[in-house]
Amino acid sequence: MRCWPTRSGHHLFTVTVPQLCRLALRLPELLPAPLPLLARHRSHSVSLSQLQVASLLANAFLCTFPRRNSARRVRRFLSPAELPDWSASEARLPALSCHSEGLIEDQLGSLQVDFANKFVGGGVLGDGCVQEEIRFLINPELIVARLFTEVLDATECLVVTGCERFSQFEGYADTFKWTAKATDPSPLDEFGRRSTQVVALDAVHFTQRPL
Repeated sequence: MRCWPTRSGHHLFTVTVPQLCRLALRLPELLPAPLPLLARHRSHSVSLSQLQVASLLANAFLCTFPRRNSARRVRRFLSPAELPDWSASEARLPALSCHSEGLIEDQLGSLQVDFANKFVGGGVLGDGCVQEEIRFLINPELIVARLFTEVLDATECLVVTGCERFSQFEGYADTFKWTAKATDPSPLDEFGRRSTQVVALDAVHFTQRPL
C-alpha cells in the first residue's frame, strides 16, 4: 500500500472499507436463512434485494465465506425430450434486425445475452477479461450468482433480472480499463428493480454439429 495515492488511500480506509465491514456484519440480519442452491436439471428462482446483494458482495470481498470445491435469478432447464426438431418446423422466422454498432449492455429494453462459461461468471474473479467478465465487472451484482448457481448444462441458462450498471469502460481483454462511474439509465419496474434482464448461457460449438 506504500504506492497507493494518498488521497485515494485515505478515502479507501476511512470510507470504503468501514462501509464494506458494516454491510458484511449485517448479513445475519438481512439473510437469516441460507441461500437455496440453483441446482442442475431443475427450474427455480432466487429473489434478492440490492441491500442483500451488497452484503453478500461485501462478505465475498472480505473472504468470510467457507471455500467450496465445486436481483431475481432464474434457472431454466429443458430436458432432451423437450428439444424441438428445428429441421421439421414449418414456422416462419420473425423479422430480424442486425446492427454492426453498439454494445449489448447499452441495449435498453432488450434481453441481453451473456455468452457465459458453463461456470457462471467465468474468470471474473481470476484473470479473465472478455465479454462475460466485463459484464460482471460493470454490473457487479451479477457476481453474487456464483455463490448459488451450479455448473450449467448445454440446455440450461440463468436469467438475472434487475442488475444495475455502475461503471463505464473502454477496451477489451488486455486493453480493458475502467473510465468512470455510470448512472444506469434503465427505468425501474413495478418492483423497484432495474428493467434489465441478462441471460447467461454457455456458448456451444456447432462447427462439427451442423444445424
